[in-house]
Amino acid sequence: MHAGTGLESGERWVLVLFVLSKLHPQIARRCHAQGLYSLQSREYAEAHSVFLTGLMEAPRDHLLHLGIGELASVTGHTDESFQRLQLAYDCYRCSHKSLIAMGKMFLAERRPRAALRRLDRALSSIGESDRRSGAWVPLQALAWDARITAARCAVICAEQELELVEQRQGQYDRVFSRRHLPVAMERIRIAMVAAPQDGRLHGLLGRATELLQLAEEGSGVT
Repeated sequence: MHAGTGLESGERWVLVLFVLSKLHPQIARRCHAQGLYSLQSREYAEAHSVFLTGLMEAPRDHLLHLGIGELASVTGHTDESFQRLQLAYDCYRCSHKSLIAMGKMFLAERRPRAALRRLDRALSSIGESDRRSGAWVPLQALAWDARITAARCAVICAEQELELVEQRQGQYDRVFSRRHLPVAMERIRIAMVAAPQDGRLHGLLGRATELLQLAEEGSGVT
């Protein structure tokens, strides 16, 4: 339904206008750029100060919160990093970077299921946009990385599920593996289009295939 008219197919287009003032400086953008430069130069105190200065001008700027989250991660302040990344996502729900960054941090904390939930959400938002002709190159790289990380999370979770099956002598239904491994395998195949000779991807796909076969055999699925 659109404007009172029933529709069965088609596309919806959204027109976005960016209004840039020639009279007022973009303080938040300048602070973000300077903060990233300081972060890359390992001037962490300077980066933190600049990011906070930008937030004084634009307290809901998701890029500034994302910058502080990255800084906190680099300096070992994991809790603050999670908080800032979540705040960045809350400020701008289209922020793929914050979800993917949280996913990677959860994976590093050995919480693959929590990581996979964030990555699934990011990839669901990206959809097929990165695979279209003329897609923005940074988006292509971001989606590629997210697909591989999500696939790794799914395989790790499936490995953990297999361990539970062995511990309980088969008295455990491997629902996760049957549900998530096919998705992971498809994501790996998509990634292999850009890197067909990457041995890591071939190994990851092989292990996912093996785990899925074990899960289907154990459940009686043919």
